[in-house]
Amino acid sequence: MVTSSLSALIVIAVPVVCIVISVFYSPSTVSFGHYQTALLETSYFLLCVIPYKEVLIDSKNCDHHSFTKSDSVLVKNRKNGKATSNINNPHPPLSLHHYSEVDTFMLGLLENKNDQMVKEQGTKDHGFNLFTSDKIGLYRNIPDTRNAICKDKVYSKVLPTTSVVICFYNEAWSTLLRSVHSILSRTPLELIKEIILLDDCSSFDHLKSPLDEYIQANLSDYDVKIIHSPDRLGLIRARMEGAKHATGEVLLFLDSHIEVGENWLPPLLDRIVRDRKSVVIPVVDTIEGETMIYKKANLVRGGFTWSLLHNWEQLPLNVMKDVETNSDPFMSPTMPGGLFAIERNYFYELGEYDRGMDIWGGENMEISFRIWQCGGWLEIVPCSRIGHVFRQFRPYASPNGEDTTTRNAARVAHVWLDDYKKHFFNLRPGARNMDFGDVSDRIALRKKLGCKSFEWFLENIHPEQIVPGEKAKVPGAYFRRFPRPKATTLAEGYLKHRNSKLCVTPDKIPPTKGTLLSLQECHLSDDEFMKFILTDDYLLKLSSNNLCLESRGNKQQEVFLMKCAPGGMQTWIQIKWVYFTFLHFISSDNSVSRALASHTKLLRSSPSEVEIFSLPTSHPAVIG
Repeated sequence: MVTSSLSALIVIAVPVVCIVISVFYSPSTVSFGHYQTALLETSYFLLCVIPYKEVLIDSKNCDHHSFTKSDSVLVKNRKNGKATSNINNPHPPLSLHHYSEVDTFMLGLLENKNDQMVKEQGTKDHGFNLFTSDKIGLYRNIPDTRNAICKDKVYSKVLPTTSVVICFYNEAWSTLLRSVHSILSRTPLELIKEIILLDDCSSFDHLKSPLDEYIQANLSDYDVKIIHSPDRLGLIRARMEGAKHATGEVLLFLDSHIEVGENWLPPLLDRIVRDRKSVVIPVVDTIEGETMIYKKANLVRGGFTWSLLHNWEQLPLNVMKDVETNSDPFMSPTMPGGLFAIERNYFYELGEYDRGMDIWGGENMEISFRIWQCGGWLEIVPCSRIGHVFRQFRPYASPNGEDTTTRNAARVAHVWLDDYKKHFFNLRPGARNMDFGDVSDRIALRKKLGCKSFEWFLENIHPEQIVPGEKAKVPGAYFRRFPRPKATTLAEGYLKHRNSKLCVTPDKIPPTKGTLLSLQECHLSDDEFMKFILTDDYLLKLSSNNLCLESRGNKQQEVFLMKCAPGGMQTWIQIKWVYFTFLHFISSDNSVSRALASHTKLLRSSPSEVEIFSLPTSHPAVIG
């Protein structure tokens, strides 16, 4: 009896202790001494990690449980109900029950020079913050950014099977496998016929036998296929090669650095069931390349410039009203190209991709115009959301250095724009005499399919498009840009260093872009150039103008003022500690206050130490 009661007490007490430690202990603070810190870490490991090293995820229902702090996670195979696959996740998850931006920021903190070197090399190789991505691991919780209406929508009982095609070239291990695991974890597996990974002759070793061995050991029960191309095909031909191996009723093309949202696939397939000529696109949420923060995207639709580049534009007011009310699919003149679903047979009937295009660029415009002009329908489905890592730059070029984007766009202009192609060549005169290859087969395809003119497209599908030299069909359309939401002020006042009682001050008055900051005596007067505003998009903005604190991980670790641009090196976060709330500002490159301290030569701190700056709390207010 005593033993039973004691066991029950332990069962209740241990989780409580774990929660208390996880909430009140933060390894980035220095409030505890080294002995107390080591004791807490050891206690947490013994009480909270070892007993729960593996957690079984029941994927038969729609509630996907969060990972615990563990080295690996078992995923139940929905085909036979057996737990057969280990997802190796070398880092603790971001949170036990929810997505947290602050936790994501904390993963990206650079503790030493080696961390800085790892981050710089990863960014050079991939165009995004690989250091943080690797720390996230192969799975994480992400916010559900759908309209609440989507949760009550009912879709067709019988949906087609889907072949997911993911082509990649020199992709990072963590982003590639996180893409795959997010699909397996948030999708009814009876809808996934297979996941086809097409390696476009990558040069990185981890994408060869190590990837094959991982898939064989962990994903063999999930019909994940890896195909290595012996030659560099480029995205366009690689997708056609991947599609050749597909057996599902629907082809779904995805990029290799994505994370799918809850119930993302049924809304797409439902539209294809209703009309097999519907080509459907999810809403593409943003995963910031610098911070890996997941951001909800605004509802916009695809447009184009006359240089044949894709752009996003605001929805017409009547469409926006309907979408906000019902969250129903809406037509889009063009697609960005990275993520879309199409019935497999219709993909081939429509002429798949233009095989004469090289590597990357222009294929999204070509297939968008072809869908509309040849009798199809292109739409965005708001209840399907997928996060996409937006690179800071494209880390590779075409193998021979050719401008494939312009060459491919020239093919589009010659085949699909009719007399309107003059506007393209006026903007890209270098394309006039460019060798764009033979397009006779694509012209023959257009004739075979009985496709409409580009003038029909402009009049019926995209009347808002401004045609150079012509009067606008929809007055004011050119100025319909999506308004940026206003930020909310969380705190306002002097940015004061807690220990020295000095204030962050621009070195030059009035400050301009690039002005450095230092710690100086705080003026009691109402000095507009010493007051800062903390906003809900993590900016520290000078109250007198549109300049924000920016930090760079250079040798001097300088902090300076630049034009405000949310994200990246202008990100500063706050952390709550026990009963006291203060602003503990940490830049995304971890220069933090150490940058200010180093600049003023007032304070020197090791990588394990943290300086505290504080702002007085103010009532929330909206600023422009």
